[in-house]
Amino acid sequence: KCDSFCRLVHAFTCAEMLPRQYMNFALFAGMGVVKQKYISSVYLNKLYQQVVADVAEESMKAAVERVKESPHHATSGEWVITDARHDSTSNAYHSTVPCLAGSTHRIVGISTLSRQQHRVAQTREVACTKIVLPQVIARGLNITEVAHDYQATIKQCVQQLGMVNSYDTWH
Repeated sequence: KCDSFCRLVHAFTCAEMLPRQYMNFALFAGMGVVKQKYISSVYLNKLYQQVVADVAEESMKAAVERVKESPHHATSGEWVITDARHDSTSNAYHSTVPCLAGSTHRIVGISTLSRQQHRVAQTREVACTKIVLPQVIARGLNITEVAHDYQATIKQCVQQLGMVNSYDTWH
């Protein structure tokens, strides 16, 4: 069961707001606040976690199928772009690398690692990229080119997978 408070927690989480940012915003706006205890209970709810994971997986599978239906995929493959997102500007606890299809701009894969899984935030992008590219290939997407941050380790990974290496437009 997901009540309106659960939906609110999900909404501010998807907007990349931390619970403290949400609470400060809600207090400043003069609206009611969902308490930290409830927010934590939503995040720790195994059913909530599974539903979010299942919906994300179905969405990525549909995005891959949409790319595969295009006429150019069979002949030229697909280019993708990856870039890390961190939950804070320094010494992040979680880092996520989404993989977007170049032709549709839809997420076709995602990898998230925590500090417990990979201690150094600065190298977590490489670790996530090494997870997400094989994940997308396993879904049946013929990746021919990968655009990413200017990182030599990611370049090596891309080339080892037999793909063309490119840098994204803002690096």
